[in-house]
Amino acid sequence: MASRLTILVLLAAACSVALAGAVGVASKPSGDGAFGSLLARKRPIITGCLAECGAGEQSCVTDCQVCVEKNVCGDLANCTICRDEARETKKLFEAQGNNSVLGDSGGAPLVHEGFRQQMMRAQLQSLEGHRRLRSSRKSVLEAQRLAEWAVEEHKEELDKLRATREEVDKNDKNKDRWLSRARSKLNGTREEVTALEKQLRQKKQKLNHIERRLERRRVAAIGGDISQASKMAREIVATTRVIRRISWQIRKLERELEKREDVQRKEETDVKWFKKGLVDRGVRMARDMHEQVKNLRAMKANEKVYRQQLRSAKQDYRNAVNLTRNFTHEVRHLETELEENPMPSFVPAELQAVDDEQQQQR
Repeated sequence: MASRLTILVLLAAACSVALAGAVGVASKPSGDGAFGSLLARKRPIITGCLAECGAGEQSCVTDCQVCVEKNVCGDLANCTICRDEARETKKLFEAQGNNSVLGDSGGAPLVHEGFRQQMMRAQLQSLEGHRRLRSSRKSVLEAQRLAEWAVEEHKEELDKLRATREEVDKNDKNKDRWLSRARSKLNGTREEVTALEKQLRQKKQKLNHIERRLERRRVAAIGGDISQASKMAREIVATTRVIRRISWQIRKLERELEKREDVQRKEETDVKWFKKGLVDRGVRMARDMHEQVKNLRAMKANEKVYRQQLRSAKQDYRNAVNLTRNFTHEVRHLETELEENPMPSFVPAELQAVDDEQQQQR
């Protein structure tokens, strides 16, 4: 009895290995990191040979697997040569079956194993789909944050640019107002200087005229009548006093003119430097505004890129949802197929009789 059990165990192991080889179980890299290595060790390769050949003849499936492996096709969809050979082999075995030629059918176990391998692949694909779904959801959230950040940055740069433009306009208005005031003040000082110069010229002309008249009277007094000397002396004294008073007025006007000219030069210098300062400030503000415009354009471009990334991330998420849903439906369908095609359990009559006797003895 022990020898029979040993033989049955060996036969079951050999059958399992044969079924796995017929279906086409192999490792296929997928994913990344430890997760991808785990899936690579567990993922079966469904070549489609069992679906093309059917479970009626295992040698057709085996030959198809060898052809696919030899041509490095991956599956029959990418290998017309192996697909044509499998179809010809299937037709040949079907014709031999009609002539009662002995064949090697995989039967229900091969069908069950094929569905089991397909379900294993579908389960791994569903697992990858859920993982991709989580990754896509994370990408959508990150893209959303980047897009919101880009919108805020764009808004802040736009507000800064508007504030700078208002500052530039304000600076231009202040420049015009202050320059107008400074020029009005300078023009007033210039008018005062001109008026003083005119008064000074008039005083000097008057002084020259009086001095010439005084000189004539002195000459007349020297060569004139003695009876008129007293009168002429009084006129000379009076004229001399007038000359002194006019000279004093001239000196006063000269001092006043000198002061006003100093004020005029100072105001001209102030207007010059004030104008230069305002112009330089306007140039700096215009340069800053130009840089802000460049930054605004860059922010707008970034916002456009981040919005496009967000749309792509959302589309990837929708694709991942649809793909995961399809894998889930496929897993459920294959579970139903497995239930409808169970692995048959065959026990030899001798062993069944021994088991029955043992059950009765108990």
